[in-house]
Amino acid sequence: MEEYILKILRQRYKLDENDKSKDKDFIYLSANEVFEHVTTWEGLINYADTIKKWVNDIYKVDLDNV
Repeated sequence: MEEYILKILRQRYKLDENDKSKDKDFIYLSANEVFEHVTTWEGLINYADTIKKWVNDIYKVDLDNV
């Protein structure tokens, strides 16, 4: 997982962005869970499914099956 994604996850779990104490747990999150956390962190609250639908409709890529 990319470091910048880990930093977002750490902050979402109320850790310092450089606190690696829970990183082992983050690798067990599904891609959908990570996507939901990242979109929420970026202010796109409850938009993960909408964005995945847009990607599917525009690019014909189903992110749930990648």
